[in-house]
Amino acid sequence: MVPENHLMEARSGLTEPRNREAAGGAADMPKVIVHRLLMSIAVLFGAMTLVFIILHLLPGDPVNILIGGNPVSPEVVANLKHEFGLDQPLYKQYLDYLGSLLRGHLGYSLVNREPVADKLMAQFPATLELALFSMAIAIVFGLLLGVLAAVYQNRWLDHLIRLISLFGISMPTF
Repeated sequence: MVPENHLMEARSGLTEPRNREAAGGAADMPKVIVHRLLMSIAVLFGAMTLVFIILHLLPGDPVNILIGGNPVSPEVVANLKHEFGLDQPLYKQYLDYLGSLLRGHLGYSLVNREPVADKLMAQFPATLELALFSMAIAIVFGLLLGVLAAVYQNRWLDHLIRLISLFGISMPTF
């Protein structure tokens, strides 16, 4: 016969692991944080490399796009390629790209020759406002609907809230 207390623990999932080392603990937290930071660096490096490769695989030449089909002399094309570093070997372009990104220099817009970082910073306040406002709405409605779902658990209102939540999570963000 199994004691009642043991059954309650087994049902609730509150039993302690048999192996203390498998349980982990607060002592492992610095290792986990360092591991995640290193993995983040690897992911960022991979993403930067992938963006570089995709940009170079795209059809068309940035200089020809900038010129817009207007007739210009080969000297002008050569000067523009030199200005953008497109006359360098691919590995040199890649190292310059990584170095610029690490210094926070995102390059210049091909359309109006302004720094891309300045264009991003000009739009940052509106982006921040939109993000904070949408998070506030999500928190208010999430808490309200969560409390209602808990109060009316397994009733029609709970099922409706689950359906609405599933629909909201499944919608694409664009």
